[in-house]
Amino acid sequence: MESSHNKITYIDQTRLHRAVTAGIHNVISRQDHLNKINVFPVPDGDTGTNLAFTLSTILKGSYTQTHNNIHTYLEEVADYAINGARGNSGTIFAQFFVGLSEGSKYVKDKFTSKNFVTAITTASNYAHRSLSEPKEGT
Repeated sequence: MESSHNKITYIDQTRLHRAVTAGIHNVISRQDHLNKINVFPVPDGDTGTNLAFTLSTILKGSYTQTHNNIHTYLEEVADYAINGARGNSGTIFAQFFVGLSEGSKYVKDKFTSKNFVTAITTASNYAHRSLSEPKEGT
């Protein structure tokens, strides 16, 4: 239960879905800016477009789905991200979701701060391993 100060102490599947959806909308709304600041590995100006396309496949695929638990939800998100990945940025982000799903495989009802950190660490490692020569800024 949450404390009397309304401090959130866990992330359940509903909160996670809302956070992922809000994050996706935030990235999509800033795709032009991301295209303008795109300089690595080459300044081809398509990072925002590729991320928006990749993330849109997650929205379209998981919008009306119901999920039994966090891991099932994240498996589905990862599948949609992999299937819709476009460009380097989309592929890296898809691998992040694959890692997040893998890092949540023992989570059923909710993330605590400890198991959320574990899942995010796994996700970050998957994203780094998706690059042959990872560099900050990719």
